[in-house]
Amino acid sequence: MSGGSLEARVADFLEYLRAVRRYSPNTIDGYGRDLARWSEFCAEHIGTTAPDLDKITSEDVRAYLAWGARQGLEKRTIARRLASLRGFFRHACREGWARRNPAQAVAVPKRGRKLPAVIRSEPLQGLLDVAREKEGFYARREAALLEVAYGGGLRVGEIAGLSWGDVDATGSARVVGKGDKERRVPLGQAAGEALRDWRAELAAVGGGGDGAVFTSRTGRRLTVRQIQRVITRALTRAAEREGVSPHTLRHSFATHLLDRGADLMAVKELLGHESLSTTQLYTHLSRERLKAAYEVAHPHA
Repeated sequence: MSGGSLEARVADFLEYLRAVRRYSPNTIDGYGRDLARWSEFCAEHIGTTAPDLDKITSEDVRAYLAWGARQGLEKRTIARRLASLRGFFRHACREGWARRNPAQAVAVPKRGRKLPAVIRSEPLQGLLDVAREKEGFYARREAALLEVAYGGGLRVGEIAGLSWGDVDATGSARVVGKGDKERRVPLGQAAGEALRDWRAELAAVGGGGDGAVFTSRTGRRLTVRQIQRVITRALTRAAEREGVSPHTLRHSFATHLLDRGADLMAVKELLGHESLSTTQLYTHLSRERLKAAYEVAHPHA
């Protein structure tokens, strides 16, 4: 079934993910990047940017994954590219562009499960304490961002989407997560106080009101990237290492709760996870921490 550029068909697939599946913009961007690499592969190795999708074979897909491996990609990234390609071909079959899904028969590369980075509670609490002591527009905003991210275990996109109308006097917030699913999350007393300080700072410069919680000095809602930069800079100082990100606060939130005996199902609901198996990753992380503590402290370890 030839005809139609790959670029146009990918665009149609991404629009389907947005309009029908209601995937988040970040997830759709990820699919777009993966399929852009597939388009590059087709141009270099198949010789066209408008391939007949029925002529694509499982061997072509394996060659694409091997191409990525030669570029030094991790198995996790290769597995994600395969998942993106499978999704694209499923859509192609629905639309009648292809009669079969050549990516479905290709096995996902085996990989070890990478444990998320976590900052210990002591240095993290030190960072939060120092942040709360500082004054001024940017300092108050940073403190509120850190407290909300850690206090509620929120994703960056969820933080960026917060409006003042979502935050109530009890210290909880209405959050819109993946798939536009809503949940109400307690943020904690410290986050509530940091938000009050930040709102007062906003009001002093003529901002605030019922609009976005986190804004620039000119009143524009902060983007996901802007929030990532603010939090990452602060966390890098606290962790004294590279490789931390806003998601590190989410991982730390879940791990610290479980370390202190929180119920796994409760943590799942707080994080907004679809599957309990996703949350169970943190129980493994907690076991690793307990094992490390045992080996350091026990005389017979």
